[in-house]
Amino acid sequence: MDCFRSEMKAIDLKEYYTTCELEKEYDGFIPDILLTNDSKEDRKPVFIEIAITHFSTDDKIESGNRIIEIAIPRDYGTDDLGFLSVLKETITEKDKKDIHISFKNFKREFQSEEPLNKHSLTVFFINEFNKAQTEKLEKSCSEYSKEKIIPQSRYEIHSAEPYSEKIYDYGVARACLDGFEILECVVCHYYWKDTEDNFWPHKCGLKKMIHGRTQALQCANFRYCEMKAKELLTGNTISTNKTIQ
Repeated sequence: MDCFRSEMKAIDLKEYYTTCELEKEYDGFIPDILLTNDSKEDRKPVFIEIAITHFSTDDKIESGNRIIEIAIPRDYGTDDLGFLSVLKETITEKDKKDIHISFKNFKREFQSEEPLNKHSLTVFFINEFNKAQTEKLEKSCSEYSKEKIIPQSRYEIHSAEPYSEKIYDYGVARACLDGFEILECVVCHYYWKDTEDNFWPHKCGLKKMIHGRTQALQCANFRYCEMKAKELLTGNTISTNKTIQ
């Protein structure tokens, strides 16, 4: 759940704005309250709108001006508004009878003081030389949100599962079926796996034994077999997070 952690950030408007004016025109609109800074004219103002029956129009919102809208029920008296010295955005609208405060067109970007946790991630990728590789990484959610984790890769599959031979086989099969020409023995017509041989289970129908599954790189007899690739996908129950091509 730390991937979706949210934090409340308090901003003192008096640090950024020095002037508060009622119903002053700006950018073709007349907000109920206009906050500006008389010494920094380039600082965009803030509209504060008090909404009882009429709310901010679409053209006002779409103008990009920053708006704090305070929706007040009809039965609220002025004595009930003293707590509004702090404008806290209403996250939910469960109780429609309460005052509802919303912020519009605020970027609200700031650097969190607490770093996000990092998670283990297995990345299968095809490098710039069209070779298959697998790498174990520790990434935070913000780093993982980027499309590609390996900058030079041509193709990536991400999985939260610990690295295993199955992930590598799955990646090779998936990449081949997605159109990449990967020279790997496991997708060769002559490949078969000897389940009774725990020491050298990977076998070749021509050479009888495979000492390294990338021997296909130097093998003149390599023949890609789509059925072998599909069998690898069927036999591997790998949970993938993302595939990027």
